[in-house]
Parts: sequence; structure tokens; C-alpha cells
Amino acid sequence: MKEMKRWEEMGFEPSPEFHACVQKTLSRLQTEHLQEEKNMKKGTFRAVLIACALLISMMGVALAAGNLLGWDDLAKRSGTFVPETGKRVMQDSETYSFTLGNMRYDVKEMLCDGHIATASVHISLTDGSGALICTEPFEPIGASGENGKNLAASLGVDQRTTWVDAAKQLNKKLYRASAQLNVPVEYWADGGMSETLWNEDGSMVYYTMWYLNGKMEGEKQGMHMDLCLSEMNLENGEEENRQMVSEEITMILEAPMDTCEYSFPEGTEVKGYRLESLKGELTAAGMYLFSTFTAPEGSTLDDFYQVYDHEYHYTNETGERYANGISFSGSLDDTEFPKIVIGDMISVNEMPQSMVFHIMGAEIPLTK
Repeated sequence: MKEMKRWEEMGFEPSPEFHACVQKTLSRLQTEHLQEEKNMKKGTFRAVLIACALLISMMGVALAAGNLLGWDDLAKRSGTFVPETGKRVMQDSETYSFTLGNMRYDVKEMLCDGHIATASVHISLTDGSGALICTEPFEPIGASGENGKNLAASLGVDQRTTWVDAAKQLNKKLYRASAQLNVPVEYWADGGMSETLWNEDGSMVYYTMWYLNGKMEGEKQGMHMDLCLSEMNLENGEEENRQMVSEEITMILEAPMDTCEYSFPEGTEVKGYRLESLKGELTAAGMYLFSTFTAPEGSTLDDFYQVYDHEYHYTNETGERYANGISFSGSLDDTEFPKIVIGDMISVNEMPQSMVFHIMGAEIPLTK
């Protein structure tokens, strides 16, 4: 997965003048390599096992034949799925179409539940030229797993060929494009992620997600989709004719479908850390779980991170593990230490009546 940089990390302070300087900001976003942030002590973190599972599963991604790829395709190839309600919300969401240069951006599958905001953007040429579209011109086409390998095969080039070299070999133009969801700063959690897949016709699907802090209210929320397009100069490898724009979109805020507080054996402790509560919230996107622990008296944060292994998951009573949520992420909040809140997401269609919470070697039975 590719994590999106937070605007303030790029020296950008949100203000009423945001839209006037979006071109500069987007330019900087596109020229930076999107790196994973490993912040294990505050806010949202990218679980290593989840990321590894995603990368491994992406090796099985094939080109879309007929129908365009969507969020459920990305989820399935990541070992999980979009819940049925989430699929309906995504399918019924409004579609926005924008044109930038000779490229069309169709914004689809929008879903916002206060914890995440997602969209998929179908990026395609309007001129029928057969040019290539990518996000990282100097990466091998096969770098995106089986999806990229199949695309390379359909183009008749080696999977190790970079996009720039492929364009040279095929005598085609090469465009670099992206479409980043941009959420009001007051609802940010800790950045977001993006990923890309290619359809059989060479069009690109850009998946974009922001992690939210749960403070969003109301029925709808105005956001922006930041679009970027440039043509690659195949001789010197530089971007030319760069175009950037921030388009307004509106997302419906999906209300929780169910909430509960799971019960567990009284006095449950894990390596000295007392489990105080475990709350569940079911939304269209999946189920969020928040476990609250209290550290032993006199202990420090460093003590906690000496024993915390970042590995936790939920199973049913027979030991079958629940699929990871489509956020591909967990969270850890230690801002009110000695209280520690660990968040996770699983993909389910209904809130389980009972589960087993596996954390730091312990197995904790839960009952709704």
C-alpha cells in the first residue's frame, strides 16, 4: 500500500487560500515517494502483518476483463472483502466525472463512516491514443504483482521493464496521473493510503482512502478530489505539462448500524495490563473494535512497548480468524496513559454475538 503524505508534513497549513495554492501542493505530493510511516506510539499505524498479507495477496491480481475493477476486487486480493452493506453504499454512491487535459477521472464507490473515507477513481484517456498511464514512471510494470505482470504481457514487454522504457519500446506517450481524496483537516487521523490497479484496456483504477478521527457529524460532508496529470518526457525522464486541480465532491456520512460493549471475564489482564472495556461499532464498511487497557501502577510507556508486539486479531469460537477490515489498518492511542486504547477493524456483515480476542499471547473470550 502507498500511504498519502499529510498536508502539514509538506509545509502546507490549511487555510481559506487552500484552493489558490493547491497546484503547488499537489506538485510536491507527486514528486515525493509515498513512504510508509511507522508511528507505533500515537494515532493510526500500519500493521506489518496486514501490509505483508496485502502485498502477498496482490501477487494474484489479474487484469479486469469486462467490468472495471473496484474496491471489492482490491479487498478480495488482499484476503478480505467489502461487507454487503458497504458494497451497496459504494454502488449507489454518486459518481463525479472530471476532465484534466486528455484524461477523464470518474470518481466512484465513495464511502464514509467517520473512521475512513474511500473512493475509487477510474482514470482513462479521452483521445483514444492508446498512451500508457501510471503513477511511478520508473518502476517496473510488474511491480504491482500479477496485475502488473499481466499488463506487461498484454503490452508485449518484459515485466521488469519500467513504464518509461515500455513507452519507448512501444512508441507510445506516457502519462503520470493520480487522484487523492482530500478531507477537511479537522477530521484527520493519521494520513491515508492509495493503491493502483490496471484494467484490461489499460485504464487505471486509483484507490484512495483517508483515516478519520471519528468527529465528523451531519448527513453529508464536503471534501475534495485532488487530481494531477503530467506527460513524461521519455528522453530526459522529466515531467512536462503538469496540470493539477482540486474538485469539490460530497460524501454521505454513514451512521453506525450497531454498537455494543462486549463482556469478558472479570479481572482480565494481559502481561499485567488490565482490560477495562472492549467496544464494537458496526458500520457499512465493517466492524471497528476498541479495547481499553490500564497499565500497572508505576509503569511507563517504554515498559508497555517492551511487551507490546503489535500482533492482535479476532477469531470465532472455533478459531477461525475474522478477515481484516478494508482500512488495512489498526490504531493505538496512548495520549491518556496509563490508559491505552487499541483499535482494529474486521470485515463482517453482522456483529458477532461472541468472539475471541487474541493479543500478546492471551486469548480473551468476548460476549455481546
